[in-house]
Amino acid sequence: MRKFWIHPITQIVGYVALFLILLYGSWFFILHFFKMALLVELMLNEILEAIFCVLLLIFYVVEVQKRKFDSTGIVKRGVIVETVAGFALGLVVSGLTIFGMYMVGAYKPVGMNLQANLIYPFILFFFGAIVEEVIFRLFIFQTCERRWGTTPALVITSVSFGMVHLINTVQHSTFEQRLLGCMFLVFEAGFLLNALFLVNRRVWLPLGMHWAWNFFEGPIFGTIVSGQNFGASLLVAQTSGVMLASGGPFGPEGSASGLIVGVACGALAAWYSIKRGAWNQRLVETESTS
Repeated sequence: MRKFWIHPITQIVGYVALFLILLYGSWFFILHFFKMALLVELMLNEILEAIFCVLLLIFYVVEVQKRKFDSTGIVKRGVIVETVAGFALGLVVSGLTIFGMYMVGAYKPVGMNLQANLIYPFILFFFGAIVEEVIFRLFIFQTCERRWGTTPALVITSVSFGMVHLINTVQHSTFEQRLLGCMFLVFEAGFLLNALFLVNRRVWLPLGMHWAWNFFEGPIFGTIVSGQNFGASLLVAQTSGVMLASGGPFGPEGSASGLIVGVACGALAAWYSIKRGAWNQRLVETESTS
């Protein structure tokens, strides 16, 4: 029976199920007693998601997998420097993506909106990055890696990360466009973020990268983020052209520019992590834990 409960698939299904139960259960009670503005609701939702995913990570790592929590990569070391470095890298990656779209005529800045509220999305995307990095890099990736090794875990996590965005509501899009955008995300984001984690097996670098990627892509450069429109942005811009050029309704992440930049940066990070000996690790559970 122990083997069943510690199997990666069982753990992942259980984690996701408990996460959804906690989240929707909380909202059932919150909305029963309180009424709130949409922006407050969105922010509270991200905060609750962050709290629940971390609490569940603690439970599964410590109680189910029987390992020290700091083995997940949430440690004091590098928390400031690596998060800032990741944030800067996110600016570079999103900037190069937008530049590539600009060069093919798919992105055109037409003005600036100095009244845009950048503080709210800055905080919102921070909590959003925490949620996705904890779930995908710190739980799913590491849980799979302990059983099957680094490469299978990277493939599983990257595909899962990309395909989960199919649940996003993308206005004026076809299923084929959403599927293409998610397939691009598998390589340009899933692969890249996993490779960044493997650089030193700490969460801060991919967290900063993920945070900045969404923040600059939407509120700064004025484009769609994974099919989602987050309102007013600092730069007022127009996108046009076929999906491979502009990303269409999915945004820059659905463009060839985003794919090329993301894969190139991911390949560099993967090469560096392999050079450091962080690849192909297989942490098989012993008989005493199976």
